[in-house]
Amino acid sequence: MARFAVALVLGGWVVWVALMDAPDRGESSTFGQFALAAATMVLLLWDLLVKVFKRTDAPDTDLLADGLARAMRVQWEHAAADRRLLLPAPLPIRWERCAEPVAGPVAAAVVPRGGQAQFDPLPGLAPVTAAKLRSGDRKALHRIYGGLASGRLMLVGGPGSGKSSAAVLLLLDALRHRDGLDPTERQRVPVPVMFTMSGWDPDTTPLEQWLITTLRQMPSFHLTEPQAAALLQARKIAVFLDGLDEVPAGLRGVILRALSEQSSFRLVLLTRTRELVDAAAGQTLAGAVALELSPLRPADVADYLARTLTDPPPAPWQAVIHAVTNTPDTAFARALSSPLTVSLLRDIYGNAGPVDELLDITRFPDAKAVENHLLDQVVATAYERRPGERPYRCTAAAARSTLEFVARRLSEGGTRDLTLWDITRWVSLTGRLVLTGIVLALVSTGGFVVSLGEDEAGYGLVFGVIALLAAWMKHLFGPMTSQRFELRRLFTHQAALCGVAAGLIAGGGVLPFLLARGYGLVVSSLFGAVSFAMCAVLAWLGFGLRGKAAPRDHPVAPWVAVKEDLTVALVLAFVSGVGMASARQLGHAFAYSRGNPAALLDGFADDFWPAVLSGVIIGVVLAVGFSHGFQLMIAQIWLAVRYRTPLRFTRFLEDAHERHLLRVVGPIYQFRHATLQDRLAGATTRQKVSP
Repeated sequence: MARFAVALVLGGWVVWVALMDAPDRGESSTFGQFALAAATMVLLLWDLLVKVFKRTDAPDTDLLADGLARAMRVQWEHAAADRRLLLPAPLPIRWERCAEPVAGPVAAAVVPRGGQAQFDPLPGLAPVTAAKLRSGDRKALHRIYGGLASGRLMLVGGPGSGKSSAAVLLLLDALRHRDGLDPTERQRVPVPVMFTMSGWDPDTTPLEQWLITTLRQMPSFHLTEPQAAALLQARKIAVFLDGLDEVPAGLRGVILRALSEQSSFRLVLLTRTRELVDAAAGQTLAGAVALELSPLRPADVADYLARTLTDPPPAPWQAVIHAVTNTPDTAFARALSSPLTVSLLRDIYGNAGPVDELLDITRFPDAKAVENHLLDQVVATAYERRPGERPYRCTAAAARSTLEFVARRLSEGGTRDLTLWDITRWVSLTGRLVLTGIVLALVSTGGFVVSLGEDEAGYGLVFGVIALLAAWMKHLFGPMTSQRFELRRLFTHQAALCGVAAGLIAGGGVLPFLLARGYGLVVSSLFGAVSFAMCAVLAWLGFGLRGKAAPRDHPVAPWVAVKEDLTVALVLAFVSGVGMASARQLGHAFAYSRGNPAALLDGFADDFWPAVLSGVIIGVVLAVGFSHGFQLMIAQIWLAVRYRTPLRFTRFLEDAHERHLLRVVGPIYQFRHATLQDRLAGATTRQKVSP
């Protein structure tokens, strides 16, 4: 951030001097040479300070692991509540060893007689034997995770079988087990972290490097590259990998081979059974055991439904519960063997809905017909008007069409995850740059006209073009992580030292510069002091309010990430704008005085506040044009015009989350059910929606 601020100041100074009248340009360019040298010294000093205050000792992996565990617990407890896995009590998890040819022999996953285990059992857990891998429940699943000698577990199942929910509950069980141990034993237990495979190409990026990069981008806990590497190498992290079935088919075998050869930590792999069978035909995950989630039992479904209803249940629900319990071979009962359909059934029909219509075998002859009907009703049900609810401008039909658009975009990208920054990639670069240039040129031109008069309107157009180039550079450099700042960082010795050092460089440079030009000791000292104060304050603010990754101890909601990104952009605008205006006024004072010390102060004070205002406007235009938040606003406008999506697209996503169509994991949106995304992405409806 500091380098970018200095670059903005120097770039603005160059443009400003270039547009000056010829008589003023000489003195100002001479001062500009001094400013350039001073800025270079500031950057060199900055690098020195970073090296002095940067920790060089080895990371404390135990302390880092405890902090990461707290962050993961908060994040996934929020996610579990969002998925309705906490209340009412979740559907039971049952599994059995997968009979499909997807893994090697059980003997490769357990300790052979007289052999050495790759991983010792976690404290409080026993080694896993072959007999314990035949079948089990949720508690047994955690014992397998913590006691398997190979440390490699594959959790598989069909669409809607509850793999993600089971993984979330397993992750929380592992965190609770870790928290319940004494500090000494706790350090032997890794922290489970969930990753999605989207974006990993094992042909070009080693597994460990990809994990380190992903950990560094994790919004709920900030890690440096050495810290992330140290945690992985010390086996302080257990990796949960989701999404093997979502990567291109030709890449799945390569991923399994990379995991077999490169993973040195506990590993849990989540995937659909059919896709794993195809991938395992060429390559298996060495030493892994595959556990397949079992269909729900009728008694489990009946008990779960009864616990979510009034006592006694309404008549339609009594008919449904009776059908599930007493006629388990019907199409309707078979459909409810999946956790997906059970949760959809409860969400769509509520306590008083005509749920018994699903017993009509003419309308619903098979289980797939029941599932498709439920998936098709999800959006309409979510957007039904409820008593006391404020009207929402987006109709159910418009919401469905917009969600279909989102689902298609995600499926085309081969991912289940949507961040707000991804939305900007749905807009062509040309369209985004055109809108950016127009908006920022208008804002910049208006600001210059208000602050300096109509004759200075040309400056606005110039800086509008510069902002357009900044947005183009941002596209070339790739996406940046969302940023935030903390006021308390202003009051650190590093920030104070940086401010004092920058002030000494500036003030110490201005003083001999003016003395050499015959301005006298008093005037030179006065302007040296002014230069010291201005540069010290700006450097102090720039260092203290510099961008930082999201907070460690709680997940960052998507809208919070946008707000913090814009805040950092505006702080950058203020610092760079005031610095630019101050440099302009000093240069103007030197040109105005013509060697007359008495006129130096008048030259500096001449049009001071308009210059500050125009400088801040320039900073706002450049910094906001470079921010993710502004690019997101541009993308929303473009999507509304091009695809007739809601103009407040981010508000639509948050509303869909509140209506339980989307879920949130940190700054990531996901469809509540992967099957729902697939259904919407493949829908035949292609109507455009109104904003």
